[in-house]
Amino acid sequence: MPLRSFPRAAVLAAACLFALPGVVAAAESAPDIAAEWQALLAGGNDPKVYSAFSVAIDVLDEQEQVVEAACREQADALEQAARDAALSAFVVHTAYRCAEARGDEDAAERHAARFAAVARHALAMSNPDREAPPIRVLAGRDIYTILRASGLEWRYERFEPFPQGRHLVVLVAAWDPEKQIERLLRFDYLEPLLVLRGRPGEVRFPVPRIEARQALARDLANARMLIGRDWLAAIAAGREAEGPARVAALREVANDGGILASSVWFHTCVRMPHPQCGEELLDVLLPRAEAGHAFALVHVAAAYAAGVGVTRDEDAAMQLLDRANARLPGGAAVLQYARLLQEVDVTPTPALRERLVAAAAAGNAQAEVVLLEDGWRDTADAERRLTEAQEAALRRHAEAGSVAALDELAADRLRRERTDDALPWLRRAAALGSPYAQRVLANLLERGGGDAAEVRRLREQSAQGGDALAMLLLGWQDEGEGRTADALQWYSGAAVYALPAGRVAYARLLLQTDASADAARRAVNQLAEADSPEARRMLAMLHLEGERVPRDPAKARALLEADAARGDRSSQATLARSLLEGRFGAPDADEAQRWLRDGLAEFHPVTVDAWAMYLAYESGEADGRERAVALYREALAKRPEAMLFNNAAWLMCTTAGLDATVRREGLEAARRIGDPEAVGADAMPLGYLDTVAACHAAVGEFARASALQQRVVDAIAASDADDPSLPAMRERLAHYRDGRAWLETPEAVAAQRAADEAAATAARAERERGVAPADGEDALRYRGVNKGQKP
Repeated sequence: MPLRSFPRAAVLAAACLFALPGVVAAAESAPDIAAEWQALLAGGNDPKVYSAFSVAIDVLDEQEQVVEAACREQADALEQAARDAALSAFVVHTAYRCAEARGDEDAAERHAARFAAVARHALAMSNPDREAPPIRVLAGRDIYTILRASGLEWRYERFEPFPQGRHLVVLVAAWDPEKQIERLLRFDYLEPLLVLRGRPGEVRFPVPRIEARQALARDLANARMLIGRDWLAAIAAGREAEGPARVAALREVANDGGILASSVWFHTCVRMPHPQCGEELLDVLLPRAEAGHAFALVHVAAAYAAGVGVTRDEDAAMQLLDRANARLPGGAAVLQYARLLQEVDVTPTPALRERLVAAAAAGNAQAEVVLLEDGWRDTADAERRLTEAQEAALRRHAEAGSVAALDELAADRLRRERTDDALPWLRRAAALGSPYAQRVLANLLERGGGDAAEVRRLREQSAQGGDALAMLLLGWQDEGEGRTADALQWYSGAAVYALPAGRVAYARLLLQTDASADAARRAVNQLAEADSPEARRMLAMLHLEGERVPRDPAKARALLEADAARGDRSSQATLARSLLEGRFGAPDADEAQRWLRDGLAEFHPVTVDAWAMYLAYESGEADGRERAVALYREALAKRPEAMLFNNAAWLMCTTAGLDATVRREGLEAARRIGDPEAVGADAMPLGYLDTVAACHAAVGEFARASALQQRVVDAIAASDADDPSLPAMRERLAHYRDGRAWLETPEAVAAQRAADEAAATAARAERERGVAPADGEDALRYRGVNKGQKP
């Protein structure tokens, strides 16, 4: 955006904000701007704030000068605008300029003092750490007003490219004419915009916030603003599969000065090299580099380092980087260069490491983190340890307010299982907005029985900051408590942030809750893109059952065998179960055992369960149940895990024909699952609680069984009255109240499976006829978890 000079009086007032006695005196008694921001954002929808901008803009001419006649005519409206948008540097400063034009000294002094307070607070928020909160403003015009007040000249800007969570960070490079250097300042006006226009979903959930961010960029692009065009060009390029097409999407914007477009172009030349890619990029960058723009110098230096458009030349790269670092001091240019190369997997050279060390010594915490990452490149996360020197350096950066340093110090304590030592660092980082710290702190508080509301608040903040694991945890909680629509929002966020488990959870719940063909298409796409064994297992089961996709046993088998061959035990178990059940043709126990062999040798829980359930319920062997019990005993001696205890207990306590000694053994196994009375994060899953109740009934303790089963029924009914498991849970409760244990025979299990298959077949037939299935019939079932295997 080209700078236009203020009127002389306004420039003088802005430049002397921190020197004029009258303004200083006023600023010393200024209101608490931070508290005002907090109150404004807590208040929600307030259209008056942005209407005030229109009033202020109306008194300006095309050169952004105030028009005296308009100032007089709109005096009352502008005074009201300054009250309505009291946190806008632009609106308040425009009111000041108009007051001067009208000759109203009292109003001018009042607005100048207010402007000083707002500008001081904004500049005090400046933090080069990209994980720290950016400077909060109401609109882009506030940014340029604050820069002028600081005596800085706008040079260029971009939206930060990394996942931004709650913000849309505007990174501005401004020229300091006094010191002859560039300064980087980080601003955000997305969060205030979302809150004040009163759309709670955009504020709370990740995907609506992402969509709002993209809509804002589109609006700016439609207004021919370079920053918006730059953002959209980078997104458009990312959709192209070939290098030349990517460059074509970037060329116009990069030629116009788009910083992000230039970065993506550089990545393209490294990742998708093609003729003239680098040469054309250098043609775009060199004029700006020759003009001394630090970011252009950094990009040209990276081109020399990576051999993009020129012969690889480390010495030339370092000379250019040193020039950039002189223009953009404090290690900022070195850091931008290191990240640019890091993104294309170019590791730091000794010469770059020297410069990173100097940047860290100068107070650049992010440079310290890059050095840590480089030093730990070949070290497993659990084995990483800080040296004394690294610890001391990170502490210095943390005291200066570096979120990255606080996160690293907390992570170091957690790796060494010193949770109490980690808590102070986590709390400080969480207060500064670290999504990582907010999620981990929430988990620790939950585990320690902390306040549930505080846990939820921290977890939502983490998710809003872009932490996909926090999104997944919130989805699990909301789904478990019956808030399906909210769960879908959280899962969709985790999917957009490319968390494989998030993609799977989103696809699963989408299929359960939306019978449309579009939902099936989106779910299958998410599973395909997840590129994880769990996703391929789920996709395989869809193809096996013909659930919302064409039935294709051959494709299902190929999906399962791909991961089974790589040693994934769950895929081996699912493949084996499908072979035992004859899903690919005639049942094949020999082939199933071949896939289970390695997992059984190490007593892997899912492998043990698959074979034990087959022996007990489907093998038809006279001693099948006894062999299954013996297998569980041997497995529990080797791997005493909750899932194995649960499934062993269920088999021992509910299988008809086993003697009282085995049922008592089952109750002892159930007691090893956990404490049924635990609450919070340690609360026993309902499936496990159902098992404990069944085992109490198996030994005649029906009152205890009834009490536990009632809790299971109540919890499921409160979460989802239509839950398909609820009838069976209620039936068991009736048994216990009547003084009867819950017993299953192989015949009963086979009958239940046949009923399930019949229902699935009927649902498929209805879909093929274009008839929507009845509620609940279309729910996706995890076929890898049967009646005996309690998830």
